[in-house]
Amino acid sequence: MATRLQQLNADELVAIIAHELGHDYVWDEYEQARQHEDDHRLQELELRCDGIAIIAMARLGVGSEHLVSALTKLARHNKRLGTPDEARYVPLEQRARFIRAMVVLTASSPGFTR
Repeated sequence: MATRLQQLNADELVAIIAHELGHDYVWDEYEQARQHEDDHRLQELELRCDGIAIIAMARLGVGSEHLVSALTKLARHNKRLGTPDEARYVPLEQRARFIRAMVVLTASSPGFTR
């Protein structure tokens, strides 16, 4: 069985790294929410990291669908392993809608450059 990262192509890996780097921006908030088991806040912060990833990916020229496909692959992998932290994650379909909405917002923002 391939590891989680081995399942991703290069653009999907960039997308996941961009998301994970987003956690640096919200680290203190994320840790506080995790310690208080505040799943709603953890979900908000996961979406914020997705938004940060979309901005970074646009600047790198990597399409947003790579984040959606990477998240899909990782969710499938985690489901097979029975990952217990499912409550802290936004459902995949909702997350994909958020990512696509962020793409529209950033594309129409006059201050946003690619």
